Amino acid sequence: MDISDFTSRLPFELDRFQHEAIEALDRESSVLVAAPTGSGKTVVAEYACWHALHTGAKCFYTTPLKALSNQKFGDLIAQHGARNVGLLTGDNSINGEAPLVVMTTEVLRNMLYEGSDTLRGLRYVVLDEVHYLQDTYRGAVWEEVLIHLPLEVRVVCLSATIGNVDEFGDWLRMLRGEVRVVVETSRPVELRNLVMVGDQLHTLLDDNGQPNPELSRAWARATTASSRYGGAPSGRPGYRGGNRAPGRPRQRGPASSYTPTRVEMADILAREKMLPAICFIFSRAGCDAAVEACVRAGGDFTTDTEAERIGEFALLRSSELDPDDLQALRFDMFLEGLRAGVAAHHAGMLPVFKETVEELFALGLIKLVFATETLSLGINMPARTVVIERLTKFTGEKHEMLTPTDYTQLTGRAGRRGIDELGYAVTMFDPWVPLQKLASLATVRAYRLTSSFRLSYNMAVNLVRRHDRETAMRVLNSSFAQFDADRTIVRSERDLKAREREAAKLREQLTCDAGDVGEYVALRLEASEAMSSGRGSEEVREAIAALVPGDVIHAERLGRAIVLEQTKTANGGGPRLTVMTADRKLRRLGPRDFRKPPEKIGRLTVRGQSWRSPKVRRTLARELEAFKVPRERGAPSRSRVNQLVQAYESHPVHSCPDVDDHMRVAKKLREVEEEADRIRKRMSARRHSIARSFERVLGVLDTLGYADGWALTEKGELLSRVYNESDLLVVECLTRGWFAGLDPDELAAVASLFVFESRGRDEPEPPPTPAFARFVRRLTDLFTSLSKEESRNDLELLRAPDAGFMAQIYEWAGGSSLDDLLSERETSAGDFVRWAKQVVDLLQQLRQVADPGTELAVTAKEAIARVQRGVVAYSSIV
Repeated sequence: MDISDFTSRLPFELDRFQHEAIEALDRESSVLVAAPTGSGKTVVAEYACWHALHTGAKCFYTTPLKALSNQKFGDLIAQHGARNVGLLTGDNSINGEAPLVVMTTEVLRNMLYEGSDTLRGLRYVVLDEVHYLQDTYRGAVWEEVLIHLPLEVRVVCLSATIGNVDEFGDWLRMLRGEVRVVVETSRPVELRNLVMVGDQLHTLLDDNGQPNPELSRAWARATTASSRYGGAPSGRPGYRGGNRAPGRPRQRGPASSYTPTRVEMADILAREKMLPAICFIFSRAGCDAAVEACVRAGGDFTTDTEAERIGEFALLRSSELDPDDLQALRFDMFLEGLRAGVAAHHAGMLPVFKETVEELFALGLIKLVFATETLSLGINMPARTVVIERLTKFTGEKHEMLTPTDYTQLTGRAGRRGIDELGYAVTMFDPWVPLQKLASLATVRAYRLTSSFRLSYNMAVNLVRRHDRETAMRVLNSSFAQFDADRTIVRSERDLKAREREAAKLREQLTCDAGDVGEYVALRLEASEAMSSGRGSEEVREAIAALVPGDVIHAERLGRAIVLEQTKTANGGGPRLTVMTADRKLRRLGPRDFRKPPEKIGRLTVRGQSWRSPKVRRTLARELEAFKVPRERGAPSRSRVNQLVQAYESHPVHSCPDVDDHMRVAKKLREVEEEADRIRKRMSARRHSIARSFERVLGVLDTLGYADGWALTEKGELLSRVYNESDLLVVECLTRGWFAGLDPDELAAVASLFVFESRGRDEPEPPPTPAFARFVRRLTDLFTSLSKEESRNDLELLRAPDAGFMAQIYEWAGGSSLDDLLSERETSAGDFVRWAKQVVDLLQQLRQVADPGTELAVTAKEAIARVQRGVVAYSSIV
């Protein structure tokens, strides 16, 4: 077929990079397209869909999010008709055997492991937002798909601009054969970076990429005033854009005037004709409060006609919801904001409300959206202006500065192609951030793509089930993680050779007519180390740097302690540890706090637990008591030190007039040799590191009866069909019969233990009944037992069960209303629906792995029906 048959249908001329990528696909090559947000990468994917449809082949279009899958499903139906397009997201299964199927990446991964018949005739796979493979929790799925896809399938990888695109392209070529890398660096709409100081907008950068002098003067005046009058950033009194504590007076004075309120910011954007805009606020409550403040202040950004259209649209989109649920969801307030042209967008909202905002914004009816950073993940909502309220965000443990990656992704939505000549990225003045730091964020336009590949028990058993040992190892060594590690080894080998050459030259200098310099140096070093006993030594630093959360250590004057966190100091002071001692005290320790290296004596599981919780600390303290205290090794006796000193002072080289030069060379030689040793250790750790981890995983599976050599047992076959972060824990409960005898409501509540994860620092809600509490204790004991087996194999893959959602899902499955569930809890509707849908997903897996007609299969089916009702059911079909 001729490419012109496709391009003639487009309402615009193709750009150079689009032509290049489409021609590569036409020549039977896979493609990697790296280009800025909004540049038109999707056209390349649409060609793959069109080509498959017109040649009798199949094309799968994968996305990282269900919302993106739903959006793309609608787009492809509009282009090719409902008969030709399917959707598979876990929630939905619509026309799954169609020639064009949109799905989440996990669905495709599961198909590959199961050898699904749906894969027959597959010609193209689109991996939209492929840079998602660096996501900490889900990124490994992208690598699994790329590794396991049949080689005859062409991949269309669409990515944001990344700094190591050639390296990523080389990995794809190694994996899949011919891959054309197509890079577009220019934005379709020019981006202008601005800073809002007071009610004035200033250009951020001059022609040389440095802070604009006019802005520098305004920033300096504002910073001085802020310091003088006690101004502070978000979360502290005086920051007018943040959320102040109830009853706390707002700071008054010149300092506060430099940071406009959210209402003032909106008015400024409207005055400067910079709407529609998205204002990123890294807080759900902040987004809701911003909308409420704008509405309360009388902000109105729509015409009467627009407001009427908005009202009709929103009422239509929510018409299937129960009126009582709408009241519980405060729909009237939501609608009031929409009609005024302002809305929030965050994960705590009901999906249908978020989708309503997205659609109205795309139609140009909503003018200002206050959103969390989740909106930066690919949803089609371009704006004229993007506002970043603050340059720090809370990560769950602490506040951190935005990275250039964050800034690039957030501002990528600024500028609507074909509508705006300019897009605007506006940052609000922040006295706690140096202006040069902001300038550096805006000048770095690409970031390095890294792998987040990690093994799971499900992945391991599927490798055993599908391949022989040699092939499985080759598959693991084909991961981007190992590819990146191998490249690092090449660089390390170059560094190692340089150190070895330097060491050889230094050894040539270590000669003396008086005697053996090496022998003399060894005596002096031994004496020096005996006197210092290692305080603050490099050995201590290395020992601390090697510790990770969960390690149990013993040290002089500290006793037993568990490592909760390890951080690096910016000023070169060495690594620091946050530990909890056996008496439950938290301490921050650095190299100077240890006279000699702390000794690792075991491991406990801390991942998935909030160690700030007193309950968690009590449990950890009890577990610490089980570790034996190692016998103290005493310091060298004074007589031994004297012997060493006497030995080197009586050595012939000690009297050499060049002895100081000898020691200087010897010290340098020792430093070079130690650095060479560190490089060798890093190289050894990286070589086949994933394959070695796989062997440790197999050790756990063999011990627990899931594998027998290179063969799966019945339990192992069961595990291959369970896709869950706590996969091993789920199957252990299944094979032990722990789900037997539960009614549907109870099974739903128990399923929540394996999917829910508490947010923030608050204590999770306790189990709803004593029987559930006993089940949780039994499950926790099982988790602890499995974790100890993991620790013996130096692994930490399982997530701890979390009972924080049990009460809510139990009540919901039992028929409680949405209002009853949400009225006395801080859980948002969006969070409730998201966790409920994950419970349904696991229940569906339990139903599928159970034998048809068995008690578990019947109970799981009924539990699904009880959970998937009302807002949960509606959110699964929109």
